[in-house]
Amino acid sequence: MIIQQFQQFVSRLNKLIIDEKSISVILGNNYFIISMLRIFTIKFIRINKLSDYLKQKQSLYIINYLQNTYSNIIEIYKNIKTKNNIQQIPRNVYVCWLQGEENAPIIVKKCIDNIRMSFPTCNIIILTEKNWRSYCSLPIHILDKYKNNIITPTHFSDILRLSLLSNNGGLWIDATVLVTNSISMSLFECDFFSIANSSYSDNISRRRWTTYLLAADKDSIIVKFVYDMLCEYWKNENIAINYYFMDYIFHIGYIQIEHFRNIINSIPKSNPNCLKLSSLLNQPFDKNIWESITKDTYFHKLSWKIHLNDKYSNDTTFWNYIEEHF
Repeated sequence: MIIQQFQQFVSRLNKLIIDEKSISVILGNNYFIISMLRIFTIKFIRINKLSDYLKQKQSLYIINYLQNTYSNIIEIYKNIKTKNNIQQIPRNVYVCWLQGEENAPIIVKKCIDNIRMSFPTCNIIILTEKNWRSYCSLPIHILDKYKNNIITPTHFSDILRLSLLSNNGGLWIDATVLVTNSISMSLFECDFFSIANSSYSDNISRRRWTTYLLAADKDSIIVKFVYDMLCEYWKNENIAINYYFMDYIFHIGYIQIEHFRNIINSIPKSNPNCLKLSSLLNQPFDKNIWESITKDTYFHKLSWKIHLNDKYSNDTTFWNYIEEHF
């Protein structure tokens, strides 16, 4: 009944609304209404123009709120003097599965083993609930809110990775990243690296960076700014304004801080197919597709939530191939 009423409302809204200005007049700046309307337009009806507008409105709300509320931190980093010499990134590789590697899903176990083999000359550190305190410390308000389930494990790991990188330097790789080609150690010879490419994305990152793979020296303005913003945010807030709000903080750094922007713009384009393999894991293995995907892409973001089939019509699947060769 509610969905039918909403569909009728949107139908009337489409007839009344001719331009975005009209939508703005009707909705104003109410973030909750904008967010709920966008969820409905995505899940229950196909109204691309309205959905796109609501997403844009939602993004602007988040950006404006964070910029206005935490302008003091932004101003501090605007005035930080830039360093001229490039610091090499320490060869620490951080992978996190808070529940412990032994309790990880099969995809995570495979990826962790694969990361170990792919970085033989690096110091591989597998972080868990039991050992992360040996590598960094976090503010008491972060620990309290994490303990009380105000900060989720996902957002806790966001803070953890930035603390590790800002204090120690190194490379953070999510536990669901598979490496399919040899890695050049040149990625440790800059002061910041992430996956950036020209593939289309409607995420606020616009593929300028990825938060699941970050490499930085311990003095990097990138990780220090984002870390300080996250810590200050959770000092004042009890809910994440958006699931991907760390990307929004990156975006704010990009548009507000010149040195931050210059570093992001200097990231070499790479790994254009980093998200393609995940959707193929249960499909019959095709050598041509595999070679096409991995030809110029060596980092692949998978998901531990995928239900893996052992076989697909008695054929070897992409996952079977990965199990056998990686």
